Amino acid sequence: MDEPGGLSDLGAEGRAAWDGAVARCVGAAVPAGGHALVLARPDARTPHVTGPDWTGLPVRVVGRLGRARALRRIDADRGLQEEYLEWRTVRDPDGTIRRVELTSELRDYWRVLAAHEPARTVDLVGALSGDAVRAVDVYGVSDPAAVAPAERAEAFATTMLGRASPLNDGRRGICFMAHPSNDLASLAALVAASATVCTTRDPETGRSRCASADEIIPRLGGAAVAGRASDPVIVERLGRLAFERRLVALDDPVGVYVHGVEHTRLRTPDGGTVPAQWFARGRGLAAGESADGRGRHQRVVLEVPAGEGFAVSDLVDTATERTIRSGAQVAELVQLRVLVRTSDAGAVPAAAGRR
Repeated sequence: MDEPGGLSDLGAEGRAAWDGAVARCVGAAVPAGGHALVLARPDARTPHVTGPDWTGLPVRVVGRLGRARALRRIDADRGLQEEYLEWRTVRDPDGTIRRVELTSELRDYWRVLAAHEPARTVDLVGALSGDAVRAVDVYGVSDPAAVAPAERAEAFATTMLGRASPLNDGRRGICFMAHPSNDLASLAALVAASATVCTTRDPETGRSRCASADEIIPRLGGAAVAGRASDPVIVERLGRLAFERRLVALDDPVGVYVHGVEHTRLRTPDGGTVPAQWFARGRGLAAGESADGRGRHQRVVLEVPAGEGFAVSDLVDTATERTIRSGAQVAELVQLRVLVRTSDAGAVPAAAGRR
């Protein structure tokens, strides 16, 4: 598998390690006897691409706490940012929001990067945080190049994940997702579990039909969580593909990508529409750069250009008629997707892959 987003941060050894990491996660998600519908990687049998998409606001948290309280809480607690999108909100001392930085980068990839490209890792953390960063800040040791890749990976994980690091917890920067379920293993498990033929009998017609996400999720053994923005749409799409007896595989390069931003929902203080360019995208390829014409950005930053005379917290969301007071409101504008390759319908015998 290629690097997420079509990046080229890794050398040959690192690329091989990333390919192995993806293979292990997908392999762990597939039952020991194999999966009738899920392939380890896309091939000539899976020429079609589909991309379930959702928005980045943790709707389950909003439903539980109420919108006003949730918007205040979610910014401060990365443990609530559960939609494969995490962010930090940069404020002036008076609370004015200057910038919101959002990422969908997988920590699995960063572990491989840290193991095999220590200098690049330190430089990248510095670039994303906007600070001068030393190796000890990232690895906990002053010379990570002096130890083996496996030790570097563990040192990085201990420093950047095992304890709160200001370079990734939002105080100085955000590089990759840290929520326990926002990782490659969870994504692979969700896709593999969802790609199972689940049917139910329609009480009115008596005919068998494809089950809905609400009907499927209780059967998945905890691989999906009801009430999220992401899981139900992924379950619904993969369940439909399984019902159509299609082979499926996570697209190469695997990742969670920014599909779009609803920038037209935002208005400036004088009523103008916020330009799309104010949402700067990065850490991936634009649509025109990728072979299939699909963008694969993993980072988006909203900041009002210098000289405009106002800040992000002066923008108004026309859908709610509220000014921006939380990065979570910006996350609600970000549309995410995971790309899946599929075969033609009917490629798998009707009896295969049933639940």
